[in-house]
Amino acid sequence: MKNNILIGISIVSIVTANVFAQEEGNGFRAGATLAVQEANLKDGFRLTDKAKEAIGVKTKALGPKPFKLSANSLVHYSDKVGVYRLRQGWFKLIEVKKTNQDNGSVLISSSDLKESDDVAVEGVALLRVSEMDAFGGEE
Repeated sequence: MKNNILIGISIVSIVTANVFAQEEGNGFRAGATLAVQEANLKDGFRLTDKAKEAIGVKTKALGPKPFKLSANSLVHYSDKVGVYRLRQGWFKLIEVKKTNQDNGSVLISSSDLKESDDVAVEGVALLRVSEMDAFGGEE
């Protein structure tokens, strides 16, 4: 009985050490062996190519204003609406304002989006899961 308790404690210690070893110095879950390679509050998070493929992430260039996207590109969180911007390999959830919507398309605006930015148009729900895992939950 005593040996079983010691074995159980040892297993929990090893698993806990592995989880904390995967956190970056800033407390975010990211690293070379995880789907999220890097994460920080300023830039967002970087995914491995393998993770992007597994999640099914597809992006498109925003192009000229007004920005027109599929309504499926939108992320609804708290009482906000956003899109995942891809800039220099970093995904970041950007709050947007919907200005018009019809037939599955939506016009959006945000001062944090540039015409040269790409946004995620597929795999958005799993990008949200990846972000929440990396940063530790809901904003």
